[in-house]
This record gives sequence, structure tokens and C-alpha cells, in this order.
Amino acid sequence: MVVSHRGDRRPGPAPATVDALPPVASAVGGACPVLLDGGVRGGGDVLAALALGADAVLLGPPVLHGLAVAGRRPSGWGPRRWRPA
Repeated sequence: MVVSHRGDRRPGPAPATVDALPPVASAVGGACPVLLDGGVRGGGDVLAALALGADAVLLGPPVLHGLAVAGRRPSGWGPRRWRPA
């Protein structure tokens, strides 16, 4: 199950994915993995999503932005906050 607001066609504001995550994770009840997509800007967001019930977090945009800036280098590809200390 992917919790995401991408492609949302509702009129008005959509709830943040992190706000929608706990009820979805509870409803799924471990029947399938729950993935969070959207609103992830740093490691703290990843930890929060995992604490709120996500089994994994999709990191497409930050990874793509890092590759756009640094090219295909094997290390140092992303923003500083994504690199290990």
C-alpha cells in the first residue's frame, strides 16, 4: 500500500501524507507493506514515517535532485543531510 497525495484530483487541499499514514497503517494491520511517498525532505522525515507505521519510505525526488547536481558519482551524490556523518 502506498500512501501518497501524488495525482490527487480532489478539490481543495489534500491531507499531508504523514497525517494520513497512521490510519492507513492501522487499517492495513500488517496485511501488506505500507510505503510513504511525498513530503520527505530529510532523515528526520524518514524516521517519523517509520515511527508512524510506514514499512519503507520512497525517496525519488531527493535522489534525482542529487543525481542532477552531482551526476553519476558513486559517493557524495545527495544533499549533505542525506550523507552519513
